[in-house]
Amino acid sequence: MSGVGPRIVAVGFAASVVLLLRCEAIVTDTVPAFTCEGTSRDACPAGQYCHGSGCVPCEKQDICDHYDNDCDGTVDDGPLSDADNDHYSWCGSLDDQGHPVDADCDDTDPNVHPGAPEVCDGKDNDCNGLIDDGATCPNGMSCFNGKCVNACDVDAGTGCGVGRHCDPVTHTCVNNQTVGIGEPCTANSECTAPLFCADASVVGSTVLPNGASGMCTQPCCSSAGCPDGFVCYAAGTGGRYCVDPTKLGRSGTLGTELGGTSETSASRCRSGELMSDNKHCADTCCSDSDCSGAACAYGTDDSHDGMFCTRSTGSGQQDDFCYQQSDCHDLVCASFSCYANCCGSTSCNALDGSVCAYAEYNNSSDVVSFCWQSPAGAKAFGATCASNADCVSDDCYDDVANGIHYCTEPCCVDSDCAGGYACRPTPTLPRCVKP
Repeated sequence: MSGVGPRIVAVGFAASVVLLLRCEAIVTDTVPAFTCEGTSRDACPAGQYCHGSGCVPCEKQDICDHYDNDCDGTVDDGPLSDADNDHYSWCGSLDDQGHPVDADCDDTDPNVHPGAPEVCDGKDNDCNGLIDDGATCPNGMSCFNGKCVNACDVDAGTGCGVGRHCDPVTHTCVNNQTVGIGEPCTANSECTAPLFCADASVVGSTVLPNGASGMCTQPCCSSAGCPDGFVCYAAGTGGRYCVDPTKLGRSGTLGTELGGTSETSASRCRSGELMSDNKHCADTCCSDSDCSGAACAYGTDDSHDGMFCTRSTGSGQQDDFCYQQSDCHDLVCASFSCYANCCGSTSCNALDGSVCAYAEYNNSSDVVSFCWQSPAGAKAFGATCASNADCVSDDCYDDVANGIHYCTEPCCVDSDCAGGYACRPTPTLPRCVKP
C-alpha cells in the first residue's frame, strides 16, 4: 500500500491513533540577502554595513554617500567625506524625508560649516548662502569687502547721518564738505586748512561738540590768536588749542583786552575770563608778549596746568639759583635752578645751549615744555634719526603714518616750525611734524 495513512495500534485496553506526515526540505542555490535598516553597526553581521536595505562588505574608506562605508560607526566621516575635519560632510545629512541637509559648503575650511559663527572674512561661514551677513567688528567698525574697516560701508552708505558720507578711501564718515573751526570731525581731511581734527586725547572731551569724537581746531598761544568767537585753551596735554568758550563755562561774548590787562568785566577780555583776583583779564600765553603788563608763567586754569598771564613773578631767569617758584620769572624752580618756558629749542639755545622738552612739573600729570640741559646729538631739525640721542633737540620723532624717523622739537604754533612742517599733536604732545 502506497502512502502513509492512519495506523491503529492496540495497547492493552486502550487504543492510540498516530498520524504520520511526510516531510520534504526545500533547498535552492540562491542565498537570500540580509535585510537591514539604519546605520547601527549591529544592523549587519561583522564585516558588513547596511547599504540601503541590504548588508554589503565594509570598504577601506568612507565616501560621501550617507552610508557608513568603512564600518567605523560614523556616517560620512574621513578625508573623502569631511576633508577639513569639522564634523560636517560636503554631502550633508539626510532629513526624515531623505533629503540632504546641513551640507558643508567649503570642505577645505574648518571655520566654514552649517551653524558656524559668521565673521568678517568674505566667506559664507554658516553656509546660509550669504557672505558676511551679521558679521560683527570691534570698536564700532564695519565689515566691508571681507575686512573690518573704520566706520562705515561704502556701498550701503549707511551710518553717517545727514550732511556726512562714507569716504571710499578711509571708510570713515566725513562731512560732505570741509568744515570750519569748532565743527565735528573724524579726520584732518574734513577740516578747512590749516585746521586739523583734534580728539578727546588732545583737547579733552568737555570741549568737543555734543556727540562728536573730534573737532576742527588750530594751535594758539593766546585767545587773540583764535578766530572770532573762540578762545585759547590749555588742556594739560602740552598744547593750547582754540575752542568754544561756552564749553568752558564762559560767556560767548568776548572782548579784545589781552591777558594781564586791568579789567573787572570778563566780557571785555579776549579770553572771556578774569584772573582769580577779578581785577585782570586771564589768558593762556607762550611768552610775555602775549600778555599786557604781565608775565607768561607756569600756573593753573580750568583745572589744568600750563603757561598763563600772571601778575606776580620773580626775577630769576634760566639756570638762576632759586629756593621756591616765586624766585623765578616763569615760576618754575627745580633742583634749586630756574627754568624757562619754551616753544622750540631755538628759544632755549641762546640761553645756555639747552633744548626744549616736555615735562611734568610740580607733581602734576599735566605737561608743559621747558628748557632743559640734556645730552644732545649732532643731527639738526628734520634729519633722519634712529634715537633721541641722534638729535640736537634730543627728540627723534617716529612718524608712523609716513614710516620715517626724523629730528623734531616741541612747538606752540605753526610759526615755531621750519618750512614744510606744522605744529600738531603727536599723538597728544605738539611737535613740529610733516603734515
